[in-house]
Amino acid sequence: MATAEIVVCALCNNPPTSPCPDCQELLYCSAACQANDAPVHRLVCAEFSALSLKKQSEETAGDGDDDGDDTEQNHVLGVLFPAGAHTATATATTTSSTAPTPPPPPPPALVRVHIGGFTDPDSGISFQEAEVAPFFAAASGPDDTAAAAVPEPLHTERNRVRNRDTRSMLEVWHVPAASGSSSRLALAKNACVPSLGSAGTGDAAGTAESNGTQLQQPGPFFEWRGPVLVLAMTRPTGFMVDPGAYRDCALQDYRDAVDFVLDYGNDLHARRTQEVLATLGAGAEAGGDDHRVTEVEEAEEPAEAAKTVVIEMQG
Repeated sequence: MATAEIVVCALCNNPPTSPCPDCQELLYCSAACQANDAPVHRLVCAEFSALSLKKQSEETAGDGDDDGDDTEQNHVLGVLFPAGAHTATATATTTSSTAPTPPPPPPPALVRVHIGGFTDPDSGISFQEAEVAPFFAAASGPDDTAAAAVPEPLHTERNRVRNRDTRSMLEVWHVPAASGSSSRLALAKNACVPSLGSAGTGDAAGTAESNGTQLQQPGPFFEWRGPVLVLAMTRPTGFMVDPGAYRDCALQDYRDAVDFVLDYGNDLHARRTQEVLATLGAGAEAGGDDHRVTEVEEAEEPAEAAKTVVIEMQG
């Protein structure tokens, strides 16, 4: 089932007035929001633009038959937040009589991820499987000390920073803390994600606050180790009937992914949810005082957004 694409400002959810002049894809409501997003957006804007032009050229030339490149036919575009140099092999530049300068953090990268799959013999329904292991095997370094670090996915359909639904259901692959302390700690701390932490603040603050969105907090709140790989999926409409399908990440998915990796582990949402539940409970004990509920609905996060947070936490 097709879903309506998000048509709002990438940062503050206001009606957009103009796209990025380079990629012509991500939309903004003002020059302030565009400038505010530039430090993160420009890291992948040119690469997305080149891929878009290539795709348009191939479609115009009629290069879309089944005999095309396997990279295009059986792969989807994902966003990789690289870990950086491995702890055992990290190099640093030096200058005369000064301490070593750490290497700069790697920028996000667009990658092609192979999509396999299988068909359930009982129902006949086909399921897809993303082959993500190669992106994490390379992070183990020259030895096999991190070979047991198996990536697992996180899923989200909500951008809690921008207080809106994500364009796609995001599947975020990472090495969880529960995967084993020795194998996980052998992976380098992710250097890419912290370098993105200045996004979402600045001149657009007033617009964002007035529109009910939450400004990007100084993240990340979670210690990501190893690479972080983000894939986009269509939203499932039924557990077995329509489990969802992988699709190419778009620039809106990239923006949502950046917000997710920076905000993941932020207990601000848990505290707000507890405050909402406590207020609702107090209203019920008082005989269902409508005024208490109204105060919750007029809080920083609208009641509908608060309900969404409750659902995410329960899941």
